[in-house]
Amino acid sequence: MLTRIGQWLSSTENPQTATQNYFALKQNSLAANENWFMLKQNWLATTENSLTANKNCFTLKQNWLTASKNWLAVNQQALISFAYVFCFKV
Repeated sequence: MLTRIGQWLSSTENPQTATQNYFALKQNSLAANENWFMLKQNWLATTENSLTANKNCFTLKQNWLTASKNWLAVNQQALISFAYVFCFKV
């Protein structure tokens, strides 16, 4: 009789343990989802940084083109000045 009561108590405790295990699994699942979310956020941050780097590269190229245009404009002015001096002063 005592053995049966002990078995009944054991079987009564097991559902609680099973519930705790289920809850622990749910918590682990949430932790896994949080980690996945963090990975997604990190990937998005990496993608944003890549886009920023591309924008910066584009800006540098634009600045380089502007500098090249300015250099060409300076050279044109120098050629015009040289032509003016050479043609009209000689």
